[in-house]
Amino acid sequence: MRSIVRVTQRSVALLGAAALVVTACGSAPEEETDSVAQATDDAATEEVDFNACMVSDEGGFDDQSFNQSGAEGLERAEAELGVSITLVESNDAAEYGPNIDALLQQDCGIIFTVGFNMGSATVEAALANPDQLFAIVDDTPDGDPATPDTFEPPPDNVKPLVYDTAQAAYLAGYAAAGMTETGTIATYGGRPFPTVTVFMDGLVDGVAKYNEENGTDVEVLGWDKENQDGSFTGDFSDENKGKQLSQNFIQQGADIILPVAGPVGRGTLAAASESDGVKVIGVDSDWYEQYPESSDLILTSVRKLIADATYTVTEEALNDAFDPVQYIGTLENNGVGIAPFHEFEDQVPDELKAEIEDLQQQIIDGTLVVESPSSPQPA
Repeated sequence: MRSIVRVTQRSVALLGAAALVVTACGSAPEEETDSVAQATDDAATEEVDFNACMVSDEGGFDDQSFNQSGAEGLERAEAELGVSITLVESNDAAEYGPNIDALLQQDCGIIFTVGFNMGSATVEAALANPDQLFAIVDDTPDGDPATPDTFEPPPDNVKPLVYDTAQAAYLAGYAAAGMTETGTIATYGGRPFPTVTVFMDGLVDGVAKYNEENGTDVEVLGWDKENQDGSFTGDFSDENKGKQLSQNFIQQGADIILPVAGPVGRGTLAAASESDGVKVIGVDSDWYEQYPESSDLILTSVRKLIADATYTVTEEALNDAFDPVQYIGTLENNGVGIAPFHEFEDQVPDELKAEIEDLQQQIIDGTLVVESPSSPQPA
């Protein structure tokens, strides 16, 4: 169980006097055993003098998405490396700057910020505090927010952690096109951020590839890749908007939906549960594990292995090996991928699985290039 410090602008001034060190709560102990080996395995990791800190975006740390994945990486670092961790949750965009400022008073060895929308606040804090290490998930922020039309690399104390999810979404789109019974798939986003539309681009191209290879005409509702225009709920928190939009797609014949909107995607699961034959593709984490009550609805998920990256960067910062070079998660380095089909494993034809594996290898080899204007580019 995770403990989270929720900070509002009214409480920021109080943080200088408050200890914000957060620890993960263990589960109830099992029956005692006299096994020496068991006692050794359960021994606490020796604590070290290092505080790894993180600020969520408005989705919060229970979003079953990238905020939660990032925090899980720090929790692993706490358990395995002995660091302390501080998690500060934002309720809206107005709290990003104040929450970062609050952590600057907490002797953080590194501060992680989560989400494209936190780029400017992160850079401003990094420029004002050149000795403080930062890492930002899902963005390569402009090093000079005052001149957005001319990109400058972020400061040397900021490490971007970004993901080419178009590659994995391409595979999910191909799978969806092979599994739809209505010939119609849908997708939508929370807001038109590059880290959102990159999923949607990959999905559309994967469906197009399936149509090309199989002579089909599977349609995708909710996203026009060529014009970079489509359906958005306008936020990453209102589940009702996700449900309503998903119901509209279902009424138009969609039987597989990819929501790229964090917790808003729960609304899609709700809509699917009320409609026979509708499946959902999750994002960021494996939704089959995150939403076990909806396991029979989840075809697969487009995953970003964010927890692995936040753990690794924490370890590097702890060992004075911090490197500000941008990290791009791909299929090749296992930074992105699609989750197993789980309960649909027996329903997905072996031929379709083989085609997906072949496409994945082609992408890794570079013989197939998945392109999106929102894909992160090497710095």
